Amino acid sequence: MDTAFIKNKAAKARIDDSITYIFALYKDARNNQSKSFQTETCRVIILYTISIIEALLHEAYAIVPEKITKEIYKDPRIIDGGYTHRANKDCSVVLNVRCTVEKPEREIQFNELLQFLKQKVLHPKTVQRLEKVNSLRNTFHLRKLGKSGCTTKDVEEALSLLDLMLNEIPKLLQK
Repeated sequence: MDTAFIKNKAAKARIDDSITYIFALYKDARNNQSKSFQTETCRVIILYTISIIEALLHEAYAIVPEKITKEIYKDPRIIDGGYTHRANKDCSVVLNVRCTVEKPEREIQFNELLQFLKQKVLHPKTVQRLEKVNSLRNTFHLRKLGKSGCTTKDVEEALSLLDLMLNEIPKLLQK
């Protein structure tokens, strides 16, 4: 799996190390007889794989001229004259300046990034597959109830998507 297209050398090294790690885990999961070990190892692989894919999607996002934005409110000023909130008289009414700014990368969530890139560069079927694996990842929170199992079939789908992203994103960067 070639990551030579990643410009940030530190990010490239972390991604390369993570890819090596998930393939070693995958081998261990397939060779271990313990169902619990297999399930937990597959969960870790899914978590890592989606994190790698997210980093790769940010590489694609960097080339898109349009950006994801958010609204911020600046320069708050309390309106004098006895104005108060209807429901809570202890609250002041404030006037702000509303601005639209580019959302920092660290604030862009995986699904938000997917939907944005779906409109710009990603094939809708690929997005659908990525959403499905990401949905599986989101069931892994230790305090959440519900499906938390993970199989080698799930891992193979995630690794297939990782391979697809590693092949497709460099093509996007060349355009």
